[in-house]
Amino acid sequence: IGLDIEPTPEFGYHNPNVTRYDGRTIPFPDESFDFVICSEVLEHVEGTADFILEIRRVLKTGGRAIFTLPWSARYHNIPLDYYRFTPSSLERIFAGFSSFEIHVRGTEVSAIASKFVALNARLLLRGLRPMRWLTGLLPGLLLLPFTLIAVLFGHLGISLGLGSDVDPLGYTIEIKK
Repeated sequence: IGLDIEPTPEFGYHNPNVTRYDGRTIPFPDESFDFVICSEVLEHVEGTADFILEIRRVLKTGGRAIFTLPWSARYHNIPLDYYRFTPSSLERIFAGFSSFEIHVRGTEVSAIASKFVALNARLLLRGLRPMRWLTGLLPGLLLLPFTLIAVLFGHLGISLGLGSDVDPLGYTIEIKK
């Protein structure tokens, strides 16, 4: 069962199998779900604490949920991108659950590599537009070997634990009610 915010059609996609969330109440009875997945959403929810309480309400006793959220991510889905959460804030937000685990995704090395890859992707895509080859495609092509090196270092950063995990790509949260 999918759940999404009311103004979803404004973003250009329509799915009739998605239940609309009004920003206050998840429209399902208490203890409706055994498992909830909430991926890359919390940064877009203004009332995060209330939203988490609603998820707790619709989650069955003993039910589990997984949340993923970015840390090192560009400002996106503007203007509906509100927060970046620290591990300390996440502990507070999820304090009402019987168990809470936070997993760091990546290190500062993978975060830097990700930024470099995103920059080059934007340059290359920009270069595909008419009259933008000089300011997009050419620099993007020149940076391509360095982008491949960045990808390699990003993966090595994750695999070998290079760099600090205090500036990761993001977090995965596992909770149990």
